[in-house]
Amino acid sequence: SCLRAQVRKRSHDHGQQAKTHSRTTLRRAAAINRQRLR
Repeated sequence: SCLRAQVRKRSHDHGQQAKTHSRTTLRRAAAINRQRLR
């Protein structure tokens, strides 16, 4: 059960990283679009 908890925590951390990564990517894409419109 201890190992299972570790795996669950690792997957949760990965999910958090993916969330923040996608957010930063969206922000970067928005900035690029803004520059392109200018």
